Amino acid sequence: MRYNLLIHTKGFYSLQGYTQLSASKSKVLGAPVKRGTSVEVYGYTFNVKSDLNRKQVQEIAEYVDTKMKDLAAKLKVSSTSRLAVMTAINIAEEFYRLRSEQNELSEAIEEKSAKLIQLVEDSMS
Repeated sequence: MRYNLLIHTKGFYSLQGYTQLSASKSKVLGAPVKRGTSVEVYGYTFNVKSDLNRKQVQEIAEYVDTKMKDLAAKLKVSSTSRLAVMTAINIAEEFYRLRSEQNELSEAIEEKSAKLIQLVEDSMS
């Protein structure tokens, strides 16, 4: 089975045929779609249109494919749609955790930068 998928770097995804997305909406929601790449995930072929380069799209597809296969082996899920949702939840949890870690690191950098700036200012006065 073949699907068409639009990926925007602003974080908007659309599976055409399931969610219709007009060209005018795609320009409002993110950068205009530039190129198409055919990828396979869990035995399904997707035509992905993205402003990411082909290698990045392929790497993302391979990552999702691996996650789905790993989860399928562990949980013995019979429904592909159920497996896809469970995989999406696991990837979202991973993303959420990494984003939280990034925020904590950013805050620590800001605090240390403020202290360094204060030290420099104090030494100059």
